[in-house]
Amino acid sequence: MTENHQRIREATAAVVEALSCLDVSQLRALAASEPGDPAGNVSAGRLKHAIAISTSDATHLARRLNDAITGSGLTWADVVLVIEALAYARSKAAAGSEVEIVCTAPERFGLPIRTTYATALQMIGEASSQIVVVGYVFTEGARNLIEELARAAKERGARITVIGNRLREQLPLFKAAWPGGLALPRMFSREADADDPLAALHAKLLVCDRTSALVTSANFTYHGLHANIEIGVRIRAAAVEHLIRFIEAMIASGDLATVEGLP
Repeated sequence: MTENHQRIREATAAVVEALSCLDVSQLRALAASEPGDPAGNVSAGRLKHAIAISTSDATHLARRLNDAITGSGLTWADVVLVIEALAYARSKAAAGSEVEIVCTAPERFGLPIRTTYATALQMIGEASSQIVVVGYVFTEGARNLIEELARAAKERGARITVIGNRLREQLPLFKAAWPGGLALPRMFSREADADDPLAALHAKLLVCDRTSALVTSANFTYHGLHANIEIGVRIRAAAVEHLIRFIEAMIASGDLATVEGLP
């Protein structure tokens, strides 16, 4: 690769990074605009007008674009091609995505939103190959969900992974709910940090088949699933794969201790 090609490649990557804060409609509006001033620099004022952002955001974006383009050999026509390609890729990714709001709330609220518990049950029931559960705390109030996890493992061969905060202390619940003769799921625990005893794994996730995720404020407890006020989202998108990769990286780094086979 020549020095000139390398410079253009680096400039293109810098342009893409600078545009990462814009949504698809803003990208399309920017591609159709003429944000350059008479000197050929990207103008913050013209950016602000073209894509309806604040003065400070426009100033920041103009500076990043000018830094990327100046001396690189890229023209604004080249940048427009990058913008159009980025908008197309974003729109295609969004077309395959779906987001649904879920909640836990007292019945008297009468909210027209699916419940956390019903959503989790459905996701587990539909999973065919892999289920990952991450929780801060698991109690008897989540026994039905644990039993559904066992059913998915026994009847459909789904690989179950459970990750929890201080999960060693909650292992008896899983042993009691898990059928005899069926191997316990892979289980990992975020143990106490001697340097920071208050630090914890506080995430609450249910990820199925690497394509569907429930991200929620609700703990896997009776109150978290049925009685508290909790909000979450169910996401069906290719981006869910990044959650699994993050979890796998935590396991690979040794941040999580295995609890499989403990007496």
